[in-house]
Amino acid sequence: MQTPEEVASNFRLTNYLYLSSLAFLYYDHLITFGLEVHLIWKRSFRLSSYLFCLNRYFLPLGNIVVTYSLFTTSISLSSCKQFSLYHEILLGLSQIIVALNLGLRIYAVYLRSRVILVSLSCIFVALSAVVLLTNFLGREIEPSNVEGCHIADVNLVEWVFDR
Repeated sequence: MQTPEEVASNFRLTNYLYLSSLAFLYYDHLITFGLEVHLIWKRSFRLSSYLFCLNRYFLPLGNIVVTYSLFTTSISLSSCKQFSLYHEILLGLSQIIVALNLGLRIYAVYLRSRVILVSLSCIFVALSAVVLLTNFLGREIEPSNVEGCHIADVNLVEWVFDR
């Protein structure tokens, strides 16, 4: 069993690793912006362009709220639960956006085959159902307000420690 100081230290390390990866992502956005303008913004918008913009801007902007929740120390338990729900929804949306982007690429590689489109659509629906069921039904999340707002899936923690 970890002491509270060790738990706080682990949360702090996780927060700083998260922040460094986010800084690297924003840096990548800055250095590739000129190429993006040339390849995306100067062409007509299609579904792939909209998905690109969602992936490129919506998700990183959504992570600003998550970053705030991880680093704030003056947050109530109810607010932490709301931040945790927001983070779960953002994760689900990011998975959907990435899956749609990859699905469009696979569809294009296979020369717009209807069989591929139907297969990918079935896989997407099945995986979306699994993600929704595992993320939102029967979960008992317990926010921890040590060094910011963190969540722990009580069922997962019990499963890991019972093995």
